[in-house]
Amino acid sequence: MQKKMKQKRFLFQLASLLLPLLILIPVFVSMGVAPFGKSNLLVSDLGTQYVPFFSYFKEMVLGNGSPLYSFSSGMGDDFLPLAAYYLMSPFNLIFLVTPKIYLATAVTLVIMLKICFISWSLVFYLSRTYQKVEVAQLFFALGYAFCGFVGIYLYNIMWLDALIWLPIVALSIQYLVDRNKKLFYCFSLFAVIVSNYYLGYMTCLFALSYFIYWTMRQTEFKNLKDYFQQTMKKWLSFITYSIIGAGLTSFILIPALLGMLQTGKSAVDWKIFLPFPTFGLDFFLQLGIENTDFTSRLDHLPTIFIGSLFLLLAVSYFFIGSISKKEKWLSFSMLAVLFLSFWLQSFNTVWHMFQLTAGFPYRNAYMFSFFLILLGYSSWQKRSELSERLILKISGTLIGLLAIGYVYSWLIVPWLIKNSKLSQFIQSQSAIPLQPYLFWVSAGAIILTSILLIWGKSSKMIMLLLFATVTLEIGYNFHQMLADTPLADNTRFQVDMKNYTQLLNEMDEKDQGLYRIKNTIKGVDNGYNESFLYNYHSIPYYSSTLNEDLRDSLWKLGLFSKNERRISDVGQTPFLDYLFNTRYVLGSYQAKGTELAIAKSEFGQILPLHPEMETSIGYMVPSEFSEIKLKEERPFDNQNRLVGSIIGSQKKLFQSTDVTQSVATNAYMVTVKTTGPTYLYLPKIKFQTIRLYVDGKEISPQVAVTNQALINLGEFSAGKQFYLEIKSQREVIVESENIQTLDDTVYREVTNRLQQTRLAVSSWSESNIQGEVQVEKNQDVLFVSIPHDTKWKAEVDGKPVALKKVLGDFIGVPLDKGTHTISLTYYPEGFKIGTWVSYICVFWLIGLVSYNGWKKNKRKK
Repeated sequence: MQKKMKQKRFLFQLASLLLPLLILIPVFVSMGVAPFGKSNLLVSDLGTQYVPFFSYFKEMVLGNGSPLYSFSSGMGDDFLPLAAYYLMSPFNLIFLVTPKIYLATAVTLVIMLKICFISWSLVFYLSRTYQKVEVAQLFFALGYAFCGFVGIYLYNIMWLDALIWLPIVALSIQYLVDRNKKLFYCFSLFAVIVSNYYLGYMTCLFALSYFIYWTMRQTEFKNLKDYFQQTMKKWLSFITYSIIGAGLTSFILIPALLGMLQTGKSAVDWKIFLPFPTFGLDFFLQLGIENTDFTSRLDHLPTIFIGSLFLLLAVSYFFIGSISKKEKWLSFSMLAVLFLSFWLQSFNTVWHMFQLTAGFPYRNAYMFSFFLILLGYSSWQKRSELSERLILKISGTLIGLLAIGYVYSWLIVPWLIKNSKLSQFIQSQSAIPLQPYLFWVSAGAIILTSILLIWGKSSKMIMLLLFATVTLEIGYNFHQMLADTPLADNTRFQVDMKNYTQLLNEMDEKDQGLYRIKNTIKGVDNGYNESFLYNYHSIPYYSSTLNEDLRDSLWKLGLFSKNERRISDVGQTPFLDYLFNTRYVLGSYQAKGTELAIAKSEFGQILPLHPEMETSIGYMVPSEFSEIKLKEERPFDNQNRLVGSIIGSQKKLFQSTDVTQSVATNAYMVTVKTTGPTYLYLPKIKFQTIRLYVDGKEISPQVAVTNQALINLGEFSAGKQFYLEIKSQREVIVESENIQTLDDTVYREVTNRLQQTRLAVSSWSESNIQGEVQVEKNQDVLFVSIPHDTKWKAEVDGKPVALKKVLGDFIGVPLDKGTHTISLTYYPEGFKIGTWVSYICVFWLIGLVSYNGWKKNKRKK
């Protein structure tokens, strides 16, 4: 019997892996997504972050990068926090064996594989919890695998792993409580935290809630004191193995947390803990087919859709007579805890690591869906107790609530939007592009499901029809959520990967030094993470692990930063190019200066930015330079002060222009006083609300600027005039200080001075730089264009030297006059500390297992 049961379980587990393909393949075929078509899913975060990181991950394993530090991370950053956040899923091993040209196709396959395993994990949970297997489990698993969360959050592919582990963690808690099986829980917690510590943190909160729920459910107690007396040993085991399970992840968790403290997310605003609701009655929209799609992915209601059958059964759970009141109250309380975790802002903030989400809100909503499905399956086991009248009443109620959601969204939300005092209560729902026809589709699905559930009690054929209806509804919802996705061109991705690789390989053969490249070809992610995608060094960076001090410093110098997760090189000036060791520019083949190209092909070319000068990662500067504090919204002034300190004069790098307002509104005649590139800076204007034209030609930066940055208007000679037109719905005041020209003469003077005192790099790796520098009089600090990090250690002539923090977040090495040998080495202390903590937890776990085994053997004797 046991052998037959194991065989049956194996077959059902296999079926649970294959059944989701009945939805996935038709949906992706209809969308034309590779490998079923010529498009791919490299949009949103999938295109801007994940695939570039997967590409670098492959290069790193091949030895072309470091797992500890990377100069592709903006201007350089600890790589472990990024790896912990994005790259720890075991499914990512697939990308290691995938040629980079097929990465986009591999992404589709990995998403499909993860969804299949989400289905598998729920069947695994149900078959072990109820000690049986049945066809119904496969369809409940479909409801979980294609819940609303999956349909919209698959653009954050790493989060799908958490849905795989959640049922396993829940089952391991049951085993800990019911069977005293502790290692299962310990290792499942370890797995979910390692695969993604962010949702792993949320899973820890769920685990605590579920442990309380399950121990109370399994224990007969009179009051809380009695409960704790009876469950004290179980609590001790839960706490102990939770600490060990989390502690085992310290090798990656501690570096990740230390890295996160350097991001903008380390700042906490007390206002986000205020107990106000994050949505209203429009929550009931989620009871039916989703109104959430790609257009509303960044700002929407909690995506809890699970399908009409499972929702109807979950509600029925509370009306089944054979289920005790205690169990109902405990289940209701668990649902309430999960609901409050995303409805009340105080709890929402705690569950989201004490931060407001920047897009993709309610990232723990899948837990609510999971628990609803568990309640639904409990009802399924007792469906014989469900009367026709009860089913119809619940169906009518669900349709009524769904109608309330639509009416609230049609009438109430528009009124709330106009009332600014109540705007904080409608952060999500105001952005929903409501699709009313989905009400009728949802209502029809609920009615049809109810009828089939009633008729199916005595007919296997109708029951199969019921499950077929469930599959169609779930599949339609999944397609609905993906239908408006602006898919990327997979052929373009493959061609670009081939061309970039060829061009950069040619470049690497000619210059193997440490330098940065400016990429002016707009690519798959608007240039933010192309340095990861194609493996070169650059300034732009887009990641949740971006160093906040670096971002702030670059923003004050005039570079564009959309939010705390992004920094672009829009706003970069020739002076900053030289100071930050941006040696080359990668552009289209039609760019000027082809005869100077270091590498070229039909696709593009790489040109030197400073043909007559050598750049370096470090330059000697006076102490005045290192003491400059950058000012907000003063990029021209900040760069002028830097240049003045270097050349030791009152000369200014940027010269203001003469600006005369034209007769037309927002139109100006600008006269340039010196030769060089001319820039516009309007700190009080959001650039996304205006359009710029110079002599009738629109100025459009490579990355769409939304707030502020230095905008290059073009190269002009002294005395040249041009006509500036700004199209805006309101008046835009432009003065001479807003438009300034970089003086080419002063630029050459400052770069010549820096060139003479540059650090001559003799050898380098991602975590070590060796070189020699000649220090002259009045030059006290070696400025190194690497973000300051206490894990960087410097040696001068073999002796350790304390580093300074320069320009907000760059490395400064104090030096005396003379010739010095410099060594900069990166020591990932967080990794070492974390590894030791993990070792301690391993020995602790071994000790506990050995002790428990000894006690068990002693009892037998």
